[in-house]
Amino acid sequence: MARRPDDVRWEAATVYDVVALGILLALLLPVVSRTVAGVDGGDGGRLVVALLLGLLAADFVTGCLHWLADTFFSEDTPLIGPAVIAPFRLHHRDPLAMTRQSFLRVSHSNVVATSAMLAAFWGWRATDTAPTPFADAWIASLACALWLTNQIHQWAHVAQPPRPVAWLQACGVILTPARHAQHHAASHARAYCVTTGWLNPLLDGVGVFTTAARLIHALQRPR
Repeated sequence: MARRPDDVRWEAATVYDVVALGILLALLLPVVSRTVAGVDGGDGGRLVVALLLGLLAADFVTGCLHWLADTFFSEDTPLIGPAVIAPFRLHHRDPLAMTRQSFLRVSHSNVVATSAMLAAFWGWRATDTAPTPFADAWIASLACALWLTNQIHQWAHVAQPPRPVAWLQACGVILTPARHAQHHAASHARAYCVTTGWLNPLLDGVGVFTTAARLIHALQRPR
């Protein structure tokens, strides 16, 4: 009998997860290395800006994906239903289910998506005659943040995260339990960004997602 999502207990990493992570690191580490070289080359200030912009971009991207998965489609939608929509809906029913997954398992979909993005970046680099350290820093920051978003999200549900993680949460660098609690306390209708959570006040304040939902529903109505 197939196991329903609600029956999740503890999911350990698989060989597939390990291979996927190896591919990601092979694509990511050279970009990180060039970013570090750029800092040593005296571009530190500009690269800090690029790193911050990468975090903001990751927060926005994950917020948009979170909103789409929470708002549209169903667990039975072909292709994306079981792989993408079901984990989000399970998280609504059982917010702690993801805390029963290993680091590699909880991050698997992010690893695959980030690897695809980095492969596209390498394809662009192959045709670019003058790549910049700023672009390397931005893509390195974005890739790392996207890769780790589900783990950051998991830590926001853990009562006692590792001490360095708790410090990052206290400093507001990554998503905090208090920031993420707003999503679960608001019937999952706000605070969609789950990387840093920095953009939630702005996006919720101006009603970006609610306006987008109304527009999409209006376009779907028969004329």
